[in-house]
Amino acid sequence: MLKFLYSDTNVTPELQQQVSKLLTESQHQLLGSNAALFLTKLLQNNIGESWSVFIYRQLHDLQYVIRSPTNIVMDIEMTPLRIILSQNPNPQGDQQIIERFDEVTQNIFDYIAKSEHLPNDLINDMYKQLEDQVGEGCNIIMALTENPNAILHLTEGHSSQPQVMQVDENTVIHTIIYYTLPFQSQYQGGDVINDEYEEPMDLLFTVMLEEQHFKQSNDQIKVSFDQLEIQPLKLRSFSLLFQVIVSPQPKDIKDDLNIISTGSSLMSKNMTFGINREQLFFFNFQCITGKQEQLYSQMKVKRNQLYQVALVYTNQEYYKEVSMYINGKVENQISISQNIEPPRGFFWIGSEQALKLFKGTVRDVVFVAQSLHHKHVKNIYAELTGALQHNFQRHTTDIVKDALQTLKDEIPNDDDISVSKFTQNQSMIKTTKQPKIKTSRRQQIPLHLQKQYLQFEEAIDQHKAKLIDIDHPKSRKEIIQILQQQFNDNEYLMHKCHEVSINFYWFFTSLTQLAPALEENGQPKLPFEYLHQELLREKFEQYPVYAIEVERLAKVIHHAGIQLSIEEIYNLAQITETLRHQKKYGNYVLYDKFLLLIREASLSQQEIELVQSQYNTDEKEADQDLLVVTEGISRNKQINTDNFTFSFFKQLKTLIGSEQEAFKFNIQHLVAYSEQNKPYIQRLTAIYVHKESGQKVEIEGIEFYNLDSEKIQLQKIDISDEIALKYFRVHYNGENMAMIAFKTHQEEETFQIDRNFQYVEGQDATGFLETYALQNIRLAGFSGQLIRDQQGLTQLIAFHAEYLKKDPRVEEQKKQQPEQLPVLPENWNQGKFQIIVNRCSECDKHNTTTWHDEADFAQKFNELGQIFKDLFPNVEIIGNWDKTQQLEHFDVYVRGIGVPNRFDKEGRIFLLTKNEKLKSFLDSFLKRILRVYDEIVLMAQTYGDTIEMQKKQELFLKTQNYPPKSKQAHEFPCPVPDRIEKHVKEENISSADYICKNWGCGQQFKYEGGATGIKKCRHHPGRYEFGSKHGLWPECWTCCGKTWETEGCKIDFHRGVPEKDNYSYCVNIGPVDPKTGYPETACGQRFNENDSGDCKVGSGGHQTARWPDPKAKILFFQKVIVNPALKDHQQNIKHHLRPDMFRETIPYHEFINKDRQKQLKLIETEKELRQCVNWACNKQYKEIDNRKKRMCICHPGVFDFGYTAKTIIEAVEEYKQEKGSKILWKPHWTCCRKPWNEQGCSLQQHNGPLVTEYVQKKYLWPDPNAQVYFKKKVSENWTKMLNNHHSLQPDQASMKFDSLCKALGSGGSIPQYKLPELCDKFKLNLWVCSEDLSFQFKFQDVMTGHAQDYLADSHQNIDKHKFLDWWFADVNRLKEIQK
Repeated sequence: MLKFLYSDTNVTPELQQQVSKLLTESQHQLLGSNAALFLTKLLQNNIGESWSVFIYRQLHDLQYVIRSPTNIVMDIEMTPLRIILSQNPNPQGDQQIIERFDEVTQNIFDYIAKSEHLPNDLINDMYKQLEDQVGEGCNIIMALTENPNAILHLTEGHSSQPQVMQVDENTVIHTIIYYTLPFQSQYQGGDVINDEYEEPMDLLFTVMLEEQHFKQSNDQIKVSFDQLEIQPLKLRSFSLLFQVIVSPQPKDIKDDLNIISTGSSLMSKNMTFGINREQLFFFNFQCITGKQEQLYSQMKVKRNQLYQVALVYTNQEYYKEVSMYINGKVENQISISQNIEPPRGFFWIGSEQALKLFKGTVRDVVFVAQSLHHKHVKNIYAELTGALQHNFQRHTTDIVKDALQTLKDEIPNDDDISVSKFTQNQSMIKTTKQPKIKTSRRQQIPLHLQKQYLQFEEAIDQHKAKLIDIDHPKSRKEIIQILQQQFNDNEYLMHKCHEVSINFYWFFTSLTQLAPALEENGQPKLPFEYLHQELLREKFEQYPVYAIEVERLAKVIHHAGIQLSIEEIYNLAQITETLRHQKKYGNYVLYDKFLLLIREASLSQQEIELVQSQYNTDEKEADQDLLVVTEGISRNKQINTDNFTFSFFKQLKTLIGSEQEAFKFNIQHLVAYSEQNKPYIQRLTAIYVHKESGQKVEIEGIEFYNLDSEKIQLQKIDISDEIALKYFRVHYNGENMAMIAFKTHQEEETFQIDRNFQYVEGQDATGFLETYALQNIRLAGFSGQLIRDQQGLTQLIAFHAEYLKKDPRVEEQKKQQPEQLPVLPENWNQGKFQIIVNRCSECDKHNTTTWHDEADFAQKFNELGQIFKDLFPNVEIIGNWDKTQQLEHFDVYVRGIGVPNRFDKEGRIFLLTKNEKLKSFLDSFLKRILRVYDEIVLMAQTYGDTIEMQKKQELFLKTQNYPPKSKQAHEFPCPVPDRIEKHVKEENISSADYICKNWGCGQQFKYEGGATGIKKCRHHPGRYEFGSKHGLWPECWTCCGKTWETEGCKIDFHRGVPEKDNYSYCVNIGPVDPKTGYPETACGQRFNENDSGDCKVGSGGHQTARWPDPKAKILFFQKVIVNPALKDHQQNIKHHLRPDMFRETIPYHEFINKDRQKQLKLIETEKELRQCVNWACNKQYKEIDNRKKRMCICHPGVFDFGYTAKTIIEAVEEYKQEKGSKILWKPHWTCCRKPWNEQGCSLQQHNGPLVTEYVQKKYLWPDPNAQVYFKKKVSENWTKMLNNHHSLQPDQASMKFDSLCKALGSGGSIPQYKLPELCDKFKLNLWVCSEDLSFQFKFQDVMTGHAQDYLADSHQNIDKHKFLDWWFADVNRLKEIQK
């Protein structure tokens, strides 16, 4: 928000608008450390004059007074800044004035210290003294604030140290006296030139535009960040977009192939995108801590198919995320807790190794200095696809610009900083004291940390919502109303939350497994290192506490396939007031309240009850608090005869002896007895079954007639199925009640009870029809009343259904109580499934190349196994199923379960891979295996429980092929080998002489009992690489890429052995075979220099070599060459030799592409004069100055000739009026839409050849004739249409002119003023849109009236010969005509 609080009368609206635009466009740079300096230069470059800038940044009210000899004053509030601008009247900066200024300033501050008045009361006297003794150019700023650590930025000049005067306990006055120096003097020092905010960095960078084909390693392209003017330190978020086509068959890819990388050298890359051997795209990147992370695509790469790739790093207020998009869709995403190392150095496009060569095509590589939203990526892909389908070339840079502009209102910029707003409403002169606000004693937090506002322990801004301790919590009803309003505004968010709420049981039970409830005075229920260990130290108002880290909550939601972003989760957690912060583990959510509130806001009451029914199924509760309800039909007619009542449930209750026990019986079957071939029932019976014991009880409800046992038949209806719909009907016609009809999902069974009742199917209008559904109620039985007349006939006068339902009073009481949250079944974790751990083993066999102990890996295997055995009692932990392929590794995986698209070719999903140093891995082991537990729980929840997961894994293991167990495989637990003990006692070696064994050092040093001294050892920590045999890469140290003789690249502690125990290896070699170039024999024997002995290979004794002696290269070995003379002693001697030292190798020559060659040529001639050829510049410059500063004011775009009316007549009319609807756009520069002769619109770097090589053009800007150097591009179809239908030969044009003389003129002539109409007949309005620029100049001549003057004869008619000459003239001829 930008607001002008005060403007002097000299400030015009135009100036105010111009300043407002500059501030808005540069908002991000104004938050930097040198904001005032940046703004000063920005104002001078765009407005001119000399400016003084004061920028005040704090979090509370500010009162201030300024005295300045200014003629323009502006007071601007732009959250979170307060900016005061003034113009200075030609300041002078000589040394005498500066010395006088220092003297007067010191006197003023001494006077203030002795005075009893406040400084703001003395400001007028102070300024008058300065003006009299120093002159113009002095400024005084006083700020009264309650924050003594508030930050003030001001223009670089000559200023006093800020004087702070304490007014009372909470209020201070800052006083600064400032003298403005001439602006140019501010840039004398190098510190200012290299300032981070000297100039804003561009947003879009075209790395490589044209299509490039890669067939060999020499095709690799290197593009410098410096050349593109990308400043890595300014990158907060970024995106990289490009298009790629893979040429070889995917099955032919045997190794990882790099497509695009960034880094300072080939040996030091921090980001790499390519294809791996599984035919998947991969993206490797490095965090600032050195940790490597990877992303893989879900789809496999296909040959000769175009892929639009977008790699996006988002560094937002609440989270950091890396995304890989393929063809507009998210292929993979990862949330990270640390910033990634920004790309720097060079873009390396293509592969540099012949053995790992990428073959294919890459084009349109664009780097964006901000993260793109998924809507941006989708929009960009749609535009590119549309352009390709219509054979229309469109570059990614243009599409990105359009997408950012189109979606800017819909998608917020990730660089927006949301911080506290100021409440400074005083004018610049107003100093009325405001009520004091109690402020925090906390030190001012730097601006770049305010982005992470969740780390604040106290609320700094009173009006900003608190995240931890909320002073005024909203009621449950208010929160739900806010959520529903959010859902109304965002239907897409509503659908996602609705899906979460419908699956409430799954989400809640998953989260309770990942983060069980924390009880008061209880212990964490999981043995890992996670959030609950820290929450134990905190006190909560209510227990139990359901808390989980935000990242783990998002992981559960995303696992369920619901695309609820991290940002949306934070927003919902803030609204529901469930977001909390813990200092060690960061942000977490109280997920029980979070899920319940979202469920209540997104579901209807009926849906909530349906969700609750999924887990409120306690069988014991189902039989409690029940009432027997009857419903049915009774006759009104009373007959004075015997009557009988019956009730199935009363008979059951009498038989069982207890109503509560009777509630546990359900009707299983209804049995109807009747005589054969008779349509009415004689007896109705119900069979009950006990829910727990299965006991069956038959209740004979009533006998309607006497049964003839010989003719009896029965029909048994099963009504125990809870899924199928069942209902019965009772009919009453006013006299008799007769029908009971049961309908199941298969058929309808109808029984007649009363013989006197006449019923025809479908004719129910004569009486009443009652239907009772049995699906949603619990049927208890039937009851009714019979009458029997004197003749013994029976009639049914009442028939009711008896069913059970909950007591409404008890249910209402339960609703007032807290909801019973769902829990998983007790046998949820009883499945028997496999977890496989591949670890480093047999470490004693490779202890010469690695420094670790196998006991560490064995202990961690047993620790992991014991933890998972406690959590999943039947789990099977298997160690080293696969043969060890990598040293010092620890991998955990499962086979055959999980999401199939995550399977590798052996059906494995890796849950943990050690990719860090051993010490860090051991220290954070309990953190690492928490990931394994999370994955196992989510997999089990996918199948329902671990038992179903076990069945899935067993099916996979039976039906699929996978490698058998290796010989190293073992069960849990495994034996832990003894640790390697150090036998040398430290007290015996202290102060001993040691020889450093680090390469590049070799010095003697004194052992001082550990790494507690000073790092003095300069060495190479890497090994020496002999390079490519074919000259593809250089011979160098792997650590720094330097040559053999280069001094060490790292300074660390010495590492070596005592001098008396220092052994070396003999480097003597035998004769060299002239055919192979390799030595026939070599010694390589280990010896002590004090007792060297005789060497059997070389003459004399053993010899060794140390760096930098080139002979020492032989000690870098790849395989052993055995000395035949030492075969008998081979078991006691080690032989070391690197045969690559003797091979023939093609020298490496660094490949320099055309762009690099051009850059090198610029450096060679940087002090020679060059001629700038940028449009609207035409100045001379030197490249050495051009690189430091942008000095070229030019038009970076091209000249657009515009498009005009349908007819020339309309165009002429609108040209005169300078308005109209027919002119779509006028001729303009594409960069600024300004006319041809306007000055340059952009500050760029000069570009042009050497003055000695420059060939001056015939026309120069601003001469309109220079427009001939621009070209028009039109489609082939348009050109073909013009040539086929509107092209005229000179004789045809002559005949057409003659025919038009009759239509447009009289007497065989056409008047001069009818030239526009004549041009319409010749279709000039169409030809002006052709590639022939001559028609553009003819059109302009008609608009301006020059053509009418030239073509008119003495009678003011159009001369035919002049017209035809003019019409067929090319550009050069036209220029002659115009002269």
